[in-house]
Amino acid sequence: MHKSLSVFGKLTGSSVATTDGSHMHSRFFVYDKLPGLIFLVDSDAAVSRFLKRLASTSEISDIFLYAENGSQIRTLGLKQLELDFGLRRRFSFRFIIAEDSHPIIAEDFWSDLD
Repeated sequence: MHKSLSVFGKLTGSSVATTDGSHMHSRFFVYDKLPGLIFLVDSDAAVSRFLKRLASTSEISDIFLYAENGSQIRTLGLKQLELDFGLRRRFSFRFIIAEDSHPIIAEDFWSDLD
């Protein structure tokens, strides 16, 4: 018997289309069994991020990410994680450590899958 993906919840509100209507923007949460964290899956985010407060590093990078509203997000290096969403396999991925509100799974995570 196969287990299904553990989806924790969906952000309130509907999906938002870009101005030309060709791309739907989706956000939802998934629960990871290994570190026991809730990840935001954001179809419009370019890079996956892990939280500074959950990473054991004090290294500060001079590289910044930029939010959609133009604000800077400080980065603090990289963290390799193994994730288990209750699917047929586990996923290993290197996240950017950033000062953010949620760990985020973005486009780069999905494009890196075999």
